[in-house]
Amino acid sequence: MLDAVREQIGGLATNQDRLEDERLALAIAAGATDQQICFSYSRLDLDQGRPRVPSFYGLEIFRAAEGALPDFAELARRAETATNARLGWPAPADTADAIDNAEYDLCAAKPYRG
Repeated sequence: MLDAVREQIGGLATNQDRLEDERLALAIAAGATDQQICFSYSRLDLDQGRPRVPSFYGLEIFRAAEGALPDFAELARRAETATNARLGWPAPADTADAIDNAEYDLCAAKPYRG
């Protein structure tokens, strides 16, 4: 439903209202940590075999951290150079970079894979 219709009906959130609510939820979540926070996104849609771009939240993280949004080519370049994980071996090269137990185990097992 268009925002103009939502406003006429009254009591319904507009797109701007929802955007502000999502920004607030992100700020609360990011502010809840007392040390550090890690954000990630899937760079590939496995079903479609197409690249993905960060979600609204991911883009807001860039805006907050850097003051501006990089273009999508820059985001893709950063994503490619930020990790060694690939579809055939979805784990980082170093166990210190693992984000969970599964990545850690895969990374630790890498020298033994056949």
